[in-house]
Amino acid sequence: MEQSSLHSPSWASIRRAFTRPTFGSQQRSDACLQVIDILERRLGTSWPESAARARSLNGLTYMANSNPDFLEHLLLALRLEETWELSGRRSVVNSLRTDFGPGRWQHVCTQLELASLAILMGWHVSFEQPVAEGGPPLDVVLRRDGILIPIEVKSVLSSDHDDEVHQESSAFNSVYYELLTTYDVLMGGTLPGIPSEVGRAQILEALRPVAALVQRDHQARNVDVGGARLTLTWAADAQGAVELSMPMPLQDDAYRMPQKIRPKDMQATKSGARWLRLDMLGNYFYLSRWVYQPFALQVNAIVGDLLRAAEGTTFDGIVISSGRRVTGRCNPETVTHSSDATGLLRQVTPLESRSTVVLPLTEVGEKETPALVALYDDEMRWLIASLERYELPTLDVIMGGGDPP
Repeated sequence: MEQSSLHSPSWASIRRAFTRPTFGSQQRSDACLQVIDILERRLGTSWPESAARARSLNGLTYMANSNPDFLEHLLLALRLEETWELSGRRSVVNSLRTDFGPGRWQHVCTQLELASLAILMGWHVSFEQPVAEGGPPLDVVLRRDGILIPIEVKSVLSSDHDDEVHQESSAFNSVYYELLTTYDVLMGGTLPGIPSEVGRAQILEALRPVAALVQRDHQARNVDVGGARLTLTWAADAQGAVELSMPMPLQDDAYRMPQKIRPKDMQATKSGARWLRLDMLGNYFYLSRWVYQPFALQVNAIVGDLLRAAEGTTFDGIVISSGRRVTGRCNPETVTHSSDATGLLRQVTPLESRSTVVLPLTEVGEKETPALVALYDDEMRWLIASLERYELPTLDVIMGGGDPP
């Protein structure tokens, strides 16, 4: 999570970015100001300062120049408004206001997402409500026509391993930029692995004197160091991009499913939860072996992973999602699997899509699957209706990149 680019962020300082048209549109800026008004009213006047101290602004200060960050906070504002009168709302909102721990933002946003979509479908929704006598409260409870669906929510972020890979690979940028800023030299080549702190120091020590030579005579040179042959090129003489690469041994996260599902199942035996809403927000939907396969094959692989991970659990079903992914326009697809699971590929905002699989695990789950599928069948319909309800511009106006003449 990023630290704000503002020294001391406040709602007032964030608003200043929208005193002029953004993305060529004053209507877009006006919509952003309405979003900020809602967030300040619901999260409190001191929230930006608290979030910045915790490095948890989640892109708030970049709304003026980032469509994904704008959409993130637009959705949050609309969902806070729609769920404000729900039973149990106070606990959910307090989490956003005060709990900046890893994953808490995603967890609460998924609760709000699930609740707002259910309201659109005519469900009575409550948060953090117990349904089993003496049991702990559930994340979301849906009621309609004598049917009660208690749901636990789990958001799975990047693994510690993958976070370490990203951190270590990013740390090598300091070597690259020291050579560029001190010697006007670009480094290229392929490293056999991600250097540790000691490895980075050794590479830099070996490259500095060579970079000084390149700076002096502008002649490119090769250097054998750290098990790799690296090239140093005078920046002004570089023809096209000078590429530097290293392996990224990231994992697809399928192995983590049992680790995340089974503790939730143990919790469900006490709380009475019957469905699990699972967001895999790490690399599962990005690096799995099936990521470039047709959607039907993706659904088949996801169902297989879920059935193995959920074996022996007591849930009636699992709803797994990729979360919103920036993909541009996508063609909607629906897949009915032999397990009675349903896979959905749907547009959720003008820039983002979501892959969702609803998998029943019991006969009761099979009967309730259509209701869970309906929630995620057309999220754009909810967004369009919500913009109209709160008198915000239409999506075409917001994302159009210019005001009408």
